[in-house]
Amino acid sequence: MRGHSRWRIGPRHRLVGVRRSAVIAGAGAGATLSDMRLHLVLTLVVLIVIAHIFLWRSDMPGHLKLTFTILNAIGWTIVLAPILLIDRWLDAIKSRNVDKKDDL
Repeated sequence: MRGHSRWRIGPRHRLVGVRRSAVIAGAGAGATLSDMRLHLVLTLVVLIVIAHIFLWRSDMPGHLKLTFTILNAIGWTIVLAPILLIDRWLDAIKSRNVDKKDDL
């Protein structure tokens, strides 16, 4: 499972954090975490769009289709908004820490 760890042994036997863009072993040459995240998000969006196409082409009443669409949008917002906000917050903390490290 080389490459999946967030830590590696650095010089003088201390743990050193591995960057997010590190190449993942077994994921193909040049595949980074950000590439995988992009593919995951695109796949998720495509699946959601396909599900909504099938929903709107079904024989359910129109008001029920609209209700399900609104509930789905609210649900995805509740699930994904905290994840995206925490990811941005962590990126800001990491960049701040890198800036402080460079000042030393």
